[in-house]
Amino acid sequence: MKRIIIALTLSLICALYTPSFAQDIDRNVPQFVTYMEILGQGGLVTFNYDRRFTNSADGPGFRVGLGYVNLGQFQGYTFPVGLNYLQGKNGKYFELGIGATYGKIGIIDRFDNEARLTGNMFFGFRYQPEDRGLNIRAGLATLVGNIKKPEQENEAFFIPLPGISFGYTFR
Repeated sequence: MKRIIIALTLSLICALYTPSFAQDIDRNVPQFVTYMEILGQGGLVTFNYDRRFTNSADGPGFRVGLGYVNLGQFQGYTFPVGLNYLQGKNGKYFELGIGATYGKIGIIDRFDNEARLTGNMFFGFRYQPEDRGLNIRAGLATLVGNIKKPEQENEAFFIPLPGISFGYTFR
């Protein structure tokens, strides 16, 4: 399973990297980003694709990701998806996001073996060049949902996770 995820991630990065070889930058196409996130909306580590809905470097956009964790008793996978909004200029943006994460999320699932859907939010700073180049995100992600304990009622949880990510911006 781990090899399949690594192969898919590398294939995605290679496929998305192709447009960066062009000499001229076309500002009439939406900006997109690929990045690796440590902690954050998908748990421990996720690989993500983020794209703006407009041709601007800021404004509304979406993200999808894939995560995998194998740390002793904490094993599982995650699929974070969400909408986000960037506000700012000159490559410096405040990011606000909301979405959902599906999967087995290690520490949350210590009580059962069920995959689950959790809500997530993100508040943070993003340095992202307007055309292309390295980007960095840092902020606070939260996971919200229910834990099903054996032979007990569901219990709500709220987990704040400080996260950071590194990636590449394309246009």
